Amino acid sequence: MSRRGALALSLAIVAVSAMPACDGELHFDVTPEGSLDASSADAADAVADGGSAGACVDDAPCAALGSRCDRPTGLCVACLGDAECRDPARPRCDVTRGVCVACVDASDCGPRAACEPTTHRCVGTCAEGMERCDGAGFVCDEHAGRCVECTRSAHCVGSPNGDRCDAVLGACVACAGNATCPREAPICDRRSGRCVGCVSSAECPRGQACDPAALVCRALSL
Repeated sequence: MSRRGALALSLAIVAVSAMPACDGELHFDVTPEGSLDASSADAADAVADGGSAGACVDDAPCAALGSRCDRPTGLCVACLGDAECRDPARPRCDVTRGVCVACVDASDCGPRAACEPTTHRCVGTCAEGMERCDGAGFVCDEHAGRCVECTRSAHCVGSPNGDRCDAVLGACVACAGNATCPREAPICDRRSGRCVGCVSSAECPRGQACDPAALVCRALSL
């Protein structure tokens, strides 16, 4: 081997030895804007499952559903802030779930009312010992100090909302968990107490997102 060839071989060995060892993990390069570059996006799509990751990197695939892309989770959501909540009955955005709700705290409700933290509905407040709350069909949950539809299932007899009482919500519901829902509507929406197709895009198959209005999974418009 010539002296020049030996020198080239030595430099190649040094270069290879200086390369970092592979740790067995697949890493994606991220642009300064936080979006994946083209090659990384293809790789991310290959590992996306159930809509929990890689479903969206911008608003484009969510637009047909009237949704926004929550980039940190890769999910299509109904809102990222109050600006997307145009229904007067649900003017606030619960940013932890990306859904429009009636309230996020008591300041969104009127006098003698509080924001129920699970359903994000304004409910009347009541003092211990009150025999009834304002409005027909409501009883006082003395432990929580709020007016509710029920505190036990006996209050739900004949209710159009369901025949069982969800004590946490204080509401008559058709379901209290996914186990009570049929295959065609497998998710129990705890906000409304009814069985639906989905409440989050994470519950949809790959390539689909949850329609926030109909609460069913629909194909993304890629």
